[in-house]
Amino acid sequence: MASSSTHLVKLNTDSAPLYAIATWNDAGTSLDSVILQKDKAWQLTLGQDDMAGVAKKLQVDKEEAMQWLKDAFSSDAEGEASKAHHFAIYDGESFLVWKKSTKGSKMKARVGTFPMKEAPDAEEARMAFMDAAVAASAGGGGSAAKNEEQEQEIERLKDLARQYEERMAKMAADKDALETAMYEQFLPILKSKQEKIRSMARGEARPAAASAAAVKDEEDDSYGSATDVDEKMDE
Repeated sequence: MASSSTHLVKLNTDSAPLYAIATWNDAGTSLDSVILQKDKAWQLTLGQDDMAGVAKKLQVDKEEAMQWLKDAFSSDAEGEASKAHHFAIYDGESFLVWKKSTKGSKMKARVGTFPMKEAPDAEEARMAFMDAAVAASAGGGGSAAKNEEQEQEIERLKDLARQYEERMAKMAADKDALETAMYEQFLPILKSKQEKIRSMARGEARPAAASAAAVKDEEDDSYGSATDVDEKMDE
């Protein structure tokens, strides 16, 4: 791996399929990758410093640890070398857990747990993966069986992308329908409360009007009584 190159890799996992777009530097000593799973995407950078830490922890040579990195994140890796590495997304989808199995053993040693950043645009990352896959397939190379397998994988990924788009559209439609249903339920309640407030306001106005009328009747009655007395005195 003497020059900058991009590799499309399907990572071994026991969960939903994991894919990586791994872009190696010219010296082949570090890589920038985008990890894809379902409708999520993360960014991850790994290099010599990371693998030096792995080598120290697992007590292996740095060169051996770097070979693990190349086996795991290079499409050139074949067979057992690639299958020995296993991955999982962990702890709130912010870490990539990397384990390595030993030939002849069911035990897996933890290579490391590496922090990732959520990709700014997961949809763009998926499209980039498919474009890179199409370009790699068009470039030829490899056996006919391998090329056919790659084409099938590309079609599968395209189908997944279409499914995700349809799900997103359905979710948007369901959201609109839910909002409409909520409005339809809320509006009658709102109207009922508004009517109650208006009714209460009218109820408060009636006693005030009745009180004013009562005062006027008292005044009229007082005036009438005084007149009657005066008339009787004149007689």
